[in-house]
Amino acid sequence: MKLIQLSLIVVTSIGLQACGDEASEVSASASTPTNLTYISDYAEFIDGHSSTYGLHMTASDDGQFVAVSTPQGTNNCNDNIVTDPSTCTNTSPVISGAVHMYQRDVDTKPILLLKPNQSLTNAAKFGHRVSMTADGMWLAVAAPFDSLTGVNCVGIVRDYKLNCTGVATTGQDGYDAGAIYLFKRDNANTSWVLHQIIKHEHAQDSAFKGYAFGDEIAFSKDGTTFVVGRKNENLPTATGVTSTTQPTTVSSTAFDYGIVYVYLFDPSLGIMKFKQTATSDQTKKMGQWLHSLESDILVSSSKSISLVNASSSGMLQLISTDDDDVLKNLPVTFDDTNEMIYRHGKLYIGVPTINSDCVGVINANHLPDGKTTVQACLNNDGSAADSGAVLVYEFPTDENGAVQPTLTEILLQETPTANNKFGRSLTLSEDGKQLFIGHNDDKDCTGIIKSFDDDCANPASVPNVGAIQQYTRTDGTWTKTDLIKPTSIQSGTAAYFGDHLKAFQFKNQFFFSSALSNHCPGMTNKDVDPCLDADKNSAINGLITHYEIQ
Repeated sequence: MKLIQLSLIVVTSIGLQACGDEASEVSASASTPTNLTYISDYAEFIDGHSSTYGLHMTASDDGQFVAVSTPQGTNNCNDNIVTDPSTCTNTSPVISGAVHMYQRDVDTKPILLLKPNQSLTNAAKFGHRVSMTADGMWLAVAAPFDSLTGVNCVGIVRDYKLNCTGVATTGQDGYDAGAIYLFKRDNANTSWVLHQIIKHEHAQDSAFKGYAFGDEIAFSKDGTTFVVGRKNENLPTATGVTSTTQPTTVSSTAFDYGIVYVYLFDPSLGIMKFKQTATSDQTKKMGQWLHSLESDILVSSSKSISLVNASSSGMLQLISTDDDDVLKNLPVTFDDTNEMIYRHGKLYIGVPTINSDCVGVINANHLPDGKTTVQACLNNDGSAADSGAVLVYEFPTDENGAVQPTLTEILLQETPTANNKFGRSLTLSEDGKQLFIGHNDDKDCTGIIKSFDDDCANPASVPNVGAIQQYTRTDGTWTKTDLIKPTSIQSGTAAYFGDHLKAFQFKNQFFFSSALSNHCPGMTNKDVDPCLDADKNSAINGLITHYEIQ
């Protein structure tokens, strides 16, 4: 049996959930919405406090609740939930981080969520990762360099005001150990409450200085399962797949096995409780990617394949294949700068540092002259270095039941350009019919572009504006449709629209992040609340643009 160079793990609280197949994709497409519609722009509300605004974000499936992180934010406020962000100051700033919480159709001013104890002297990076349940009732915020300490400030912390009373400093146990903050929205939609804190159970031991718990996090859509990933875990040994206890030490040797911590919701207590860890000496960087499914979480790593599913008791089981490398013919190194999506039985991998002498959409029905296989186009024989590509793998089984990962499609630009890095970001609609691929682009056009020659022909005043190309799957292949550009381009500012980890999808909601410095603060909608030039502020850092497929 063959081993692909990615690890796929399904973590669930109620049993293995199928990730989909071609049949479900076809049936789902009967009423597939295809039109991409602009909804809103989201910008920081307090000028200049948020140099990393939009580094990560999350939203409810209906797009009504949107959380945008700024892990290097320097907001100085009086509480950890601030209903009026304008009361915050930026004097003697502490880089503790913040999350801007927007509610559509209610108010353009966000609620500001901050970590407790903002006197922290080092960067907690509160908001490094955020994850929300599909209904928008629960929000998890990772602060991987959080250093809160106290007698009982480890593991699951309910009374954090009583138990997390101190802050570790350089060299002290608990320093940069990390924490996850779980917020809950009340049923009246009027407020958020910091419900509990999740820390490593040995966070204040000397072995966990700089542990950075919360490197990756994900809620399942229904909120029953929560996973914390730490891709650089250096366990002394990887003795099996699961453990109901958390590790008590780490190794100084960089094994980089990676680990995931699994938490299940306890309805009797109303909190997340630790269930187990999962790791394997067959993988590298387990927990590098976490993808939210309905009641499951898909976990992937970068060096091997493992399909791990949970029984109703929550125990994990490893299903792996013999050692091999499906990406062995790639003339590039696959690492954590690549993005991937697994949906409907297909794995999509963005490879922005590759080039090819093939162009367009390559599949079995469309092979260039002289090419007998799709794989033959992965040759680095193109003249445009780093033009990029997106690879599509499927996983049929042979007559012996062995998984045979197969490269079935490659998406390339029709006119590859050096350093275009096509595939630097990647997201896919829930039905698998709309694919969005980020790449470098310097054209001076904004919004959704349909007529490329007329609307998107001239170079912009600044390089690195960026773009996202939309593809629609019809009749079994991909067709290029709209080109998405930033809603505004500011002279002197590289937007980096469509950059790595800058594309997000929740149901039919899509969010694309860019780095703009001249926009209206808060939430704006061109049809309801225009962002007029007179209202713009040059100190705004970052922008999230919200689209919906209708």
